[in-house]
Amino acid sequence: MYDYVDRPVASLNHGGQLLVWAMRRWVEAMRARTCPAAPIAPGFARWRLLGALPPFLRMMALFNRHGRETFGFCALTCPQVSEHEALIVALVGDLGQRPASAIRHSVELLVEEDAVGPLTLCLMQLGQTLAASDLQPCRLRLDHHTGPAHPGGIPGG
Repeated sequence: MYDYVDRPVASLNHGGQLLVWAMRRWVEAMRARTCPAAPIAPGFARWRLLGALPPFLRMMALFNRHGRETFGFCALTCPQVSEHEALIVALVGDLGQRPASAIRHSVELLVEEDAVGPLTLCLMQLGQTLAASDLQPCRLRLDHHTGPAHPGGIPGG
């Protein structure tokens, strides 16, 4: 998580940027009392990740309904990654690098007991889909002279 929190969104790879963008769009849609799938689906489609949309939407709903605390997300235009955005990006990014039991333990700290299994499954499905497309979230090295190691911008935005 500390690799991402308060860092520029542009310092994330495209998978991390997509997740941050999608989280923020989900929050916007929920505030507007509209279905979050409609504004998020085009971003996932752009990256040929429509299979990741259902677990992403379910993940967000589980965090929203069963979170042990209220999660904080930045506005779409915010250039920094919030603490809770960083937490979610790190969970998805760590899936191939940490044992499932460690991921589950992290999830137990974030949501009520009834949501641990379903949320862990959503995270695994989302992470597998992103990894299969070579979009598993990670932080890119920033070059102090030229900026991000890839073109900036939030995918799907």
